[in-house]
Amino acid sequence: MLAKDPKRRSQSMRGVQNDLEQLIEESGRTGIASAERSSPWLQLAGVAILVILAVATVYWFVSSSRTDTPLAQLEAVPLTSYPGLEKQPTFSPDGSQLAFVWDGEKRDNIDIYVKTVGPGQPLRLTTDPLSDFSPAWSPDGSQIAFLRSRGGERAELFLIPPTGGTERKVTELSPETTFTTLAWSPDGQYLAFSDRFGDMMSLGIILLSLETGERIHLTSPSESETRDYQPVFSADGKTVYFVRSSSGADLYSVPAEGGEPQWISRAGSVSSMALAPDGEALVLGRELGELLRVPVSGGTSIRMMGLEGRDLAISRQGLRLAVAQQSHSTNIWKLDLKTANGESGTPFLVSTRFDGCPAFSRGGEKIVFSSARSGELEIWTCNPDGTSLLQLTTIGNCGSPRWSPDGNWIAFDREVEGTYDIHVVSATGGAALQVTDSESEDVLASWSGDGQFIYFTSNRTGENQVWKIPFGQREDDAIRSAIQVTQNGGFRPIESLDGKYLYYLKYRADRRIWRMPVEGGEEVLVSESINAWWPNWDLALDGIYFVDRQEVSNFHWSNRPLFTVGMKWTVRSYKFEDQSIVDVGELRYPPSSGPGFGISPDGHWLLSSQYDNEVSDLMLVENFR
Repeated sequence: MLAKDPKRRSQSMRGVQNDLEQLIEESGRTGIASAERSSPWLQLAGVAILVILAVATVYWFVSSSRTDTPLAQLEAVPLTSYPGLEKQPTFSPDGSQLAFVWDGEKRDNIDIYVKTVGPGQPLRLTTDPLSDFSPAWSPDGSQIAFLRSRGGERAELFLIPPTGGTERKVTELSPETTFTTLAWSPDGQYLAFSDRFGDMMSLGIILLSLETGERIHLTSPSESETRDYQPVFSADGKTVYFVRSSSGADLYSVPAEGGEPQWISRAGSVSSMALAPDGEALVLGRELGELLRVPVSGGTSIRMMGLEGRDLAISRQGLRLAVAQQSHSTNIWKLDLKTANGESGTPFLVSTRFDGCPAFSRGGEKIVFSSARSGELEIWTCNPDGTSLLQLTTIGNCGSPRWSPDGNWIAFDREVEGTYDIHVVSATGGAALQVTDSESEDVLASWSGDGQFIYFTSNRTGENQVWKIPFGQREDDAIRSAIQVTQNGGFRPIESLDGKYLYYLKYRADRRIWRMPVEGGEEVLVSESINAWWPNWDLALDGIYFVDRQEVSNFHWSNRPLFTVGMKWTVRSYKFEDQSIVDVGELRYPPSSGPGFGISPDGHWLLSSQYDNEVSDLMLVENFR
């Protein structure tokens, strides 16, 4: 059964039995021929060994035959194939129907729809011009809860019958919409969701009583910018599982009656989560599409093969899995800011895989970017006209690259099993060197003007701060002690090209830009008028360039824009000389996170990673266990 050639292994229990019988018979014949030379004790020992081997082999075979579903290939069939985006499925209690979000045949409005599993047209439940999202079917099947965006960071929670009818507003919340999903308790008495907590930079899990309207703070993150999201109830309703994130993410559980959250496992970047039918595991949808199964008691996660997707739902009955399978293009566009005149540029680096995180070298003669065009996210470079493409890394999960001032090195972050660290690689290629090594999340590297330090964002104190670490060029001294730079929050640091100031965001949710002297000192807010969509800003010699999200009236999914109706993405410039802010261009499509924004040092060219084509269909897996 351990033969290297699979064809030589026993393929059934009957085969194992035959092999054992033959082995015992051959052993018996050998024993008769050598009986005169062997003692009875040796013969008994031989028989005992055969019995032990037989029992162990049978046990191994039976145990291995109980392998969980994730080790097998998942076979999915299309559940919807409409134009546009169908996302966020939720099953009826019996698994015969599902509700989901769709932007409609004309892709002009985001509403909740219901359809029967199988042939048939969907029923449109909501018709409000604003975006409706995050549907959740009640355990008794009588209602569907959903959220409606009111623009900015406001949302309203409604209930509606699955056959249509009058909506009932339940409450309002001000979540960070990236993380907002709804979960019913099994008895139907509570809805769980994420909402703002404390200093307004954190998210906690809220239990809302549908009978009294009382809000119970189930989790209350003490650290600024910690986010608890993706609540999921256990089958008996006694436990709530959730994701806790600052830079990376971990799975936690907490008693539904309140108590101290308990760590379960590392999670990485989670986009959706559901309880497996047996109640013993959580099924996770990752940002890049992987589906993982993680035991609720902790332990190693198992990747489910044969299917990828993001938004997932599992039926309470019927053993069905639905997942939103996306096809999208994330490409890098180039815009001439000197002659833009309201235009939105042209495609620059385009492939069928992800291309993003562009950055110019200090002299503007080279471009670095992250791309999955070779199958994994790696670091690439090219000329300013897009020629001479060169892949620098072959280790996977590489992002956010930045050039050293002399153009010889590139710093980037890399994720391995949910943990991020800073690495560097030569601009000509070769082995990448790891610069940081901690259990914290070290991301978004950039360089000091003299090239002696690498700045980065880390949550190693419990909240995101800017740190810096001496740059070692030899492998044996690459990992050194880091120095904390900011004390009151810091995210995505960039040193000015004149080497005087360090610019940064305080928090991911706060889009204002701050600065402090490079040698240390008082931090100051650059301008109240800068509202930078956080991953999309950069420095040039003359000022700060950033993307301002305007005319926001509809829900937006941060990492993968759910829908873009009513959005306008304006490129603006804050001038160092007179502190003025002017519009310099416009993006044609929503910008990606990443960071997905790079300005040439002279402020002439803009590179922007944009979601320029996206469709999503729902896929169905039957007999999912």
